[in-house]
Amino acid sequence: MPDPGSCLCPFFIPSNPTYHRASSNNRIQCHSDSALGPSECRSTLLVFQEWSIVFGIVISYWTSFGTRYMAGEWSWRLPFLLQIMPLFNLAAGIMVLSFSPRWLASKGRNKEALQSFSRLRRLPITDRRVRQEYMDSQAELNCFRKRTWRRIHIAIMIPFFQQFSGINALIYYSPTFETMGFDLSIQLIMSGVLNSLQLVGCTSTVWTMDTLGRRKLLFAGSVSETISHNIIAALVGRYSSNWASHQTAGWVSAAFLLVYMVAFGAAWGPVGLAIPSEIFPSSLRAKGVAIATCSNWLNNFIIGLITLPLIEGTGYGTYVFFAVFCGLSGIWTFFFVGDDGAHARADGPCF
Repeated sequence: MPDPGSCLCPFFIPSNPTYHRASSNNRIQCHSDSALGPSECRSTLLVFQEWSIVFGIVISYWTSFGTRYMAGEWSWRLPFLLQIMPLFNLAAGIMVLSFSPRWLASKGRNKEALQSFSRLRRLPITDRRVRQEYMDSQAELNCFRKRTWRRIHIAIMIPFFQQFSGINALIYYSPTFETMGFDLSIQLIMSGVLNSLQLVGCTSTVWTMDTLGRRKLLFAGSVSETISHNIIAALVGRYSSNWASHQTAGWVSAAFLLVYMVAFGAAWGPVGLAIPSEIFPSSLRAKGVAIATCSNWLNNFIIGLITLPLIEGTGYGTYVFFAVFCGLSGIWTFFFVGDDGAHARADGPCF
């Protein structure tokens, strides 16, 4: 029977189930951030949301990694006990959470909706920005119109390429560092380092997303991820039959896996979360973000199904598979994602 403590149990921090990226709470939070966040802060809020998700993954991983050394059943019970505590904070926060002003407007509670916008913006009801946002919330339109298909296409394809770049395959199955010749202890340590470096990449996006622009970041991320996957595939395919004699090649493979994770964290992770909420006007944003969420869940489900068979059946071919989609994501970005480096901040700076 395997040591229960070696299981990497999910762990929660407030408002974020932090092991599965495509979990329900952080998709609801994504909708809340995009629906409630003012235009000048919306992208920054979504970057912080992505950062909190990755931070939760890092905390959950290292917590479970540490408890595996405990004797007895507490090695796996303790992570489950710890996850209960932040849930009390979440429950308390829900009790004081304001109703969505757009939901209030959809129920005909227009006065409350206007007051909610005023309270969220900390501006008087008579302020032009509050009134404009209130009027926009009244104009919920059909998102499947001819003029919106390009936006719908982007909202669907960004989560598709996020998932098929291999990010969740690495988070779910990162202990498959075995394919690079590492023993179990090193595999588990490297898995934690992998998630920690994604946090480093994500942190940089707070400053780079508006200065460099979404398009440049996505394209640079695609190129970096493609190069990393190709080098790993070449090294694993060449030396996997005798890692003992080629330990340097194994470490080089691991290094490029870490490069991949930093590149994803600095580009497709947070930027891919922000763009679907930015490309839709207020009248379409709720439905547009919902479509992006559906795409994320569906593609995440597909990746969860196919990754292990790919690893077991093709070995280094798994990295080739993800390299192809990373390359396609760069081509798609070049032709379909607009360059919004000069993203308008109509209401002033975020801070």
